[in-house]
Amino acid sequence: MVHFTPIEEIAVPVITLTGKENLVIWNNSLRSYLLVYGVLHFLEGEGTKEPADAPAHANDYEVGEVENAKAKWGMDRFFVWAVLYTSLSSEVLEKLELKNWHMRLKDPKIVYDLIMEVIPRT
Repeated sequence: MVHFTPIEEIAVPVITLTGKENLVIWNNSLRSYLLVYGVLHFLEGEGTKEPADAPAHANDYEVGEVENAKAKWGMDRFFVWAVLYTSLSSEVLEKLELKNWHMRLKDPKIVYDLIMEVIPRT
């Protein structure tokens, strides 16, 4: 009998972003990690929009599923933010803070875009 290891168990941790010298490797590491967990969309386009209050069709969801979808969205979004934040060195955090970023900003897309704007220029 063949046993397959769940992909989440073999995900390699995200490396630490130390500056522009490892930005490409960090970006690939981060995106691969988030892809394994199915949450990469939080760094891309429309993926950061909160689920609607109600389903498009009344029969699409059972009672409580909309609330569960919102809760899952919130947890997934926070997970992406936490992975992103914990992968930044203190030097990178200082550079972001000089651009008026603060860790209370919990939108991972905004943080990611700021990193991709600020770090290549430093």
